[in-house]
Amino acid sequence: MPSWIADQHPVSGRPPEPLCGHFLQRLDLPTCSSSSTHGTAINPLCATTLYQLTFRSPKTSPNCAPGASPGTIARQVTTIGLISDTHGLLRPEAVRALAGVRHIIHAGDIGGPEILNELRRIAPVHAVRGNNDKGPWAAEIPLYLALELEGVNIHVLHDVKEIDMLRRQCPLTDAAAGFAVVVSGHSHKPTVSERDGVTFVNPGSAGPRRFTLPISVGYLDITTGGPRARIIEIL
Repeated sequence: MPSWIADQHPVSGRPPEPLCGHFLQRLDLPTCSSSSTHGTAINPLCATTLYQLTFRSPKTSPNCAPGASPGTIARQVTTIGLISDTHGLLRPEAVRALAGVRHIIHAGDIGGPEILNELRRIAPVHAVRGNNDKGPWAAEIPLYLALELEGVNIHVLHDVKEIDMLRRQCPLTDAAAGFAVVVSGHSHKPTVSERDGVTFVNPGSAGPRRFTLPISVGYLDITTGGPRARIIEIL
């Protein structure tokens, strides 16, 4: 499997070059028998052609992560905002919570293109389609994404249960496929867990409240120690 565009993750002791910009790289992965394609990727875990979007950022002075608690010690950190299940409602609390992040990942059930347009005013947006996203605008949004952001390989899909289906098509674990983080939504239940060395994070729902579940967003903080996921309630 070809190397990612970034030279190495910082934990290896060789941080990526401090270049600005983003690059698209074609990866050659094992063949799998998937009958559908979505966007540029056939299957994020296994594909004959998979395009990986890579961002590189300049080295910056130490700063505090967006959403960090008061009194948190400042350190060099890049934060990716995580949001899901807005269902057409982008609350001002969510906008404030995401202010200052480097990228935003939306894990589906967006509710309309205006939600993505508003989020793009904050930072570049990477979104997947949810089961409730319908119409021509939604057809342009992939079901799955394979990203490398700030040196971290991220698999994005709406329903984490679909991972089992993807694995049946190609028997690779998320770690073997090169993913350090899996971001999903759908359940409206904010969770952070780790399995086989891979971080699984669901930021919960930032849209209409379901029953007594919280209204929340998530963050993926990238430091020299690797990615760390966290969730905050915004209401």
